[in-house]
Amino acid sequence: DIRVAKVNLYPVQYNPVTRELLLCKKMTVTVRYEKASSHQHNTSQRQSQRSASGTAPDKVFEGIYRKTLLNYTPQQKLAPGAFAPQSPHQLQATLSENMSQSPFAIKALVTDDNIYKITYEDLLALGVDLASATNENIAMANQGNDIAIYCSGSGTFKPGDYILFYGQSFKSLYSKTNVYWLYLSEEHALRMTQRNGTPQGNETVQPYFTQTKKFEQDRVYWSNIPPYDEGVDHWFWDKLSINEEALEKDFTVSLGTLEKNGGTFTLTLQLQGRTGTSTNPDHHTRVYVNGTMAGDFTWDGQTVLTQSITDINPAFFKNGDNTITVEAVADTGSVVDSYYVNWIEVMWHQQYVADNNRLAFRNKTTGAVQYTVTGFSSSDMVCLDVTDPVRPVMITGTVSSESTLRFRDVVSQTTAYAAAAGTGIRAPQTLSVDAASDLKSYRSAVDYIIITHEDFYDAVQELKTYRESKGLHVEVVKIQDIYDEFSYGIKDAQAIKDFLTYAYTSWNSSGHPTYVLLVGDASLDYRDDLGYYAKGAVDYVPTFIYQTNQFGNTPTDNWFVCVNGTDYLPDMILGRISVRTSTDLKNIIAKIKAYEASPPAAWCGNVILAADNESIFESISDSLAKMLPEGYQAKKVYLDQYPTVKDATTDLISKINAGALITNYAGHGNVNEWAAEYLFQTADQTKSSSRDDLQFLSNGDKLTFVMALNCLNGYFPNWLDDYSLAEDFLRVENKGAIACFAPTALGYPSEHSVLARKIFSGLFEEENKIVGSLITAAKISTYQQINSRDIIETFTLFGDPATELKLVSSSDMTAFRTVKPSDGEPLPFIPLPTFTWGAGLYDRFKVQFSPQPDFTPEMTITAPLIPLRFLQKTSYTPSFFIWIFVNLLGATDGQMYWRVVAYDEDFNQIAMTDPVRFTLQR
Repeated sequence: DIRVAKVNLYPVQYNPVTRELLLCKKMTVTVRYEKASSHQHNTSQRQSQRSASGTAPDKVFEGIYRKTLLNYTPQQKLAPGAFAPQSPHQLQATLSENMSQSPFAIKALVTDDNIYKITYEDLLALGVDLASATNENIAMANQGNDIAIYCSGSGTFKPGDYILFYGQSFKSLYSKTNVYWLYLSEEHALRMTQRNGTPQGNETVQPYFTQTKKFEQDRVYWSNIPPYDEGVDHWFWDKLSINEEALEKDFTVSLGTLEKNGGTFTLTLQLQGRTGTSTNPDHHTRVYVNGTMAGDFTWDGQTVLTQSITDINPAFFKNGDNTITVEAVADTGSVVDSYYVNWIEVMWHQQYVADNNRLAFRNKTTGAVQYTVTGFSSSDMVCLDVTDPVRPVMITGTVSSESTLRFRDVVSQTTAYAAAAGTGIRAPQTLSVDAASDLKSYRSAVDYIIITHEDFYDAVQELKTYRESKGLHVEVVKIQDIYDEFSYGIKDAQAIKDFLTYAYTSWNSSGHPTYVLLVGDASLDYRDDLGYYAKGAVDYVPTFIYQTNQFGNTPTDNWFVCVNGTDYLPDMILGRISVRTSTDLKNIIAKIKAYEASPPAAWCGNVILAADNESIFESISDSLAKMLPEGYQAKKVYLDQYPTVKDATTDLISKINAGALITNYAGHGNVNEWAAEYLFQTADQTKSSSRDDLQFLSNGDKLTFVMALNCLNGYFPNWLDDYSLAEDFLRVENKGAIACFAPTALGYPSEHSVLARKIFSGLFEEENKIVGSLITAAKISTYQQINSRDIIETFTLFGDPATELKLVSSSDMTAFRTVKPSDGEPLPFIPLPTFTWGAGLYDRFKVQFSPQPDFTPEMTITAPLIPLRFLQKTSYTPSFFIWIFVNLLGATDGQMYWRVVAYDEDFNQIAMTDPVRFTLQR
């Protein structure tokens, strides 16, 4: 809503001649702004008008602005839409309007270039009301374009009528399925034109045609391809390596019926080097066609090589399936040598023979040409000119027999044709009636947007109802509706951002939605190329990928809510509940409701600080401990300070079970673990053996907010492993975490430390208890201090961003203190004194006496003496027996100390007062 400028100050000056370094300890900076443009004045005027009407600004972001901007005032806020959004894809309005007037919209999904057929009976089976359908008003669209179709009848669309259309294959990072929309237009819809193709006997029949086809399968993934550029293909067909006994791999290409007298063939391969060494060249490749060597070449490094092998003897090939073998020849002298095969392209000459009752071909000559296509098994043949696939032309007057199609054409350019008959005219992969949505209609007030998959739509209604009971206006949106309205029905992460951009700028008259929650797991195998969807690794709500120098392809949800301007600072507060089942979702919602329903308790004063066994991680934890207000207890678990890792793990689990507001870990990590020594670990399906420490948790309703200052604990779109550590901590039923904040990639401790300190400052100093607001403000504040996009993009909130953490008030925390006797006060032997204290949040106590302020166990008396008996009041008068022993301990100089220790319901020691000195009178 506001313009933000970042000012970097470098208070250091170096003189290379004198080799002097000057450090400026104090600096005054003046920032002057140019006069606002007329557009800006108009924007401010519109905003003033809104404010005058009584519209209150967004309170959550108002707080973030105040805490993160040096000179913020409410008057700086601009009207919604004052900034241009981040280039959303625009739908054609005419298409949207036409379809909105149709009584139905049917989605036809296709995966191949082919002629497709939809019958009256197909539509009737879908339950579509065809009363107003005619052969003239049935229309089709694809990716914003009207598609020319053929309707077999005239007048009313009736039994026996059918529709033909030419469907194209589609492939993007997110999908390999194209979506065609069938609907009723209010005017005559676009139809295929026709061209006479009656053959003539005096013209030469084309003997063969030249075909070029690329063959590609995506079966192997490489995340971090140097130099980490955007738009690089990270998916490959297979990998060869001399170090992994993978010296050769076979690849199948299907070519149809060959013409071997038309000239030589060409084979082109694209390879990607995985390794690079000082040896040059360090890759040697041989290529074989059905066992006969066709190419031999060397190349070097982690580069992309597109290698063409020309003038190949057609005798090497055969009709139908051919085997292309790629061999890694281990003779370069390089100690390592591995690379990927991305795709294989073949240029060959083919006869006019149909394969599976269809044939696609191109003619590169001009003038009058005549074709004879054989190999059909049915006489109901169709031939289309598909040079313009959106406006195909039907070739009429063709002569067809039981297996042969003959036609003539006069062309002036390269022309593409598709011919099919019988089973070669396909039905769409699926046909379905679209349930209408209206995401572009006006909303007067939406605070909270939940984006979810159809599988979780019903279950998430409970969270919607709960948040509405707290005063938020919630909108639940199905991910498929977003695809339908913002990417023509085709899966695309950009559609999510475009939708949120639209909602941000157009839904609310006085502001914009504040919270966004993504509900559903994700997978970087967006298209299910590896087949893991069947195993549960479904990409329910996709994430976005951007490039980092440490990790290459890096998942980020933050990108979705950067909708105002071109920066990468979030404009809405985002979280993700990453689940694969409705049961898990219901469990998490139950945890949220139970957590917020109970008031803060004594355990909320505990903050666990776990650290890996390096000093930098202990230093980070120590610095966070110093930020805790009075009364909070830092519960440290430093791996290096335990005899064994198991001892540290046991203590960590014990502390989590006792309850903690925050559990923070600083150290090395991976998707499922803390520390290389496995200080804490969750189930990992990629390893033959792994333990699951979550099974030992029993913290029940004492849910903790987990912060992971490490690498990859939040790597959620991993198809090889069910859940990351952050997901598991949130997902586990009736225990674990209320929310987790963890990275999806690699990172640096120095940057993690800044982010963590901003979170602690926001929570304990500014008392920002809304977890999403807390981490959003922390990200913006971190950006002010360090210029790192990675830390903004990769750290992900797992949980409901509107969750309110159980921050204990400072008065409650400081109320637990000794009252009487005060420091240095003399106490007589008789009468017996009474010790009093403030209870704060605690209700179980023991009183301790010792001549030493550190309360060495062997020199300490604890009352009551019985281990499981506690004081449940805030005063204690020792028995005569206890007081004698206290006086004996202090017999040397009469100096003694006392303190109060608080316990939870499981008899765990959770807090203690500072030691207070008193003097025994003789």
